[in-house]
Amino acid sequence: MIKKISLFAVMMILLSGCSEKESDITIESDYIGNSQDYNKIDIIDYNSEKEETERGNSNSNIANQAIATTDGEMIYFLNDRDGYCVYKMRPDGSDMTKLNDNDSSYMNVLGEYVYYCNEEHKICRMKKDGSEQTKLNDVKSECVNIVGDTIYYKNCEDNVGSLYKMKTDGSEQTKLADCVCECVSVSQGYVFYINCADNWRIYRIKNDGSENQCISSRSTEYICVDDGEIYFCDSTDNYKLLCIDINGNNERVVSEDDTTCMTKSGDHIYYENHSDGQKMYKIKTDGSGKEKLNDNNSQFLSVVGDVIVYINGNDEQRIYRINTDGTDNKPLVE
Repeated sequence: MIKKISLFAVMMILLSGCSEKESDITIESDYIGNSQDYNKIDIIDYNSEKEETERGNSNSNIANQAIATTDGEMIYFLNDRDGYCVYKMRPDGSDMTKLNDNDSSYMNVLGEYVYYCNEEHKICRMKKDGSEQTKLNDVKSECVNIVGDTIYYKNCEDNVGSLYKMKTDGSEQTKLADCVCECVSVSQGYVFYINCADNWRIYRIKNDGSENQCISSRSTEYICVDDGEIYFCDSTDNYKLLCIDINGNNERVVSEDDTTCMTKSGDHIYYENHSDGQKMYKIKTDGSGKEKLNDNNSQFLSVVGDVIVYINGNDEQRIYRINTDGTDNKPLVE
């Protein structure tokens, strides 16, 4: 069933010379939901809830392993021409600066720090100038999503992938759910994730570890949570692109295409279209205006402003960039 491939299989990731931060781990929830819970959902009023604005990357970029992000001034990216080290540059390509000497992934930028995973998949951070490189935990971690002063992540060493959180300094490491999670997304006081232990269904849990619930009976491998809605590919029905609200209601079809590697920005979804050779497409969230953007095998899409950064499977897995209107499709770094 699993069509998704790991970026870690594409990149060798190395981080050395980091100081280590150790913290005790507490458990806030050990509840494992089941597939019958989706009929018993506590309703979130997503029109009145305040969305978090301080985050290290978008939920949809993180679902694609976060190969690029921005702080509004600089673009932070993995340089495939230099061992996937972290670099930054201005949107016009000027002032390119190398920040570390190590291969990295799952980038978040928030406040003064750049957060990322090293080769051992441990969460690290450094200042935006590359100084003060510090390891924050000592477990294999993925799906790193930073909101405010909290890091949410998948702990791959606990039940293959339980849901955890910790503070941005590495303290207060806490288990939220005993599960096997993917696509960790944070919105409106909840953490949304795919529970692989329950047939890859969509779950949500409060960020304090309470109210762990299945909100959809459908199975999926990608979710994109934004603006009170969840976009996902239905793996039980040819991976068509569907949308539900964050309470699991109002399901609708966005596209009949076989969809993976989706990301959202504004009123558009950008996605890898398996119905057309894994080329990049975009479509409006209401299902209109479908448009092909390139002819490349396009994987792990990250939207940064008006640019999409992606892995080009037709060019030795190089990292490319393309404007959201389909123009200027080329390697991110020559």
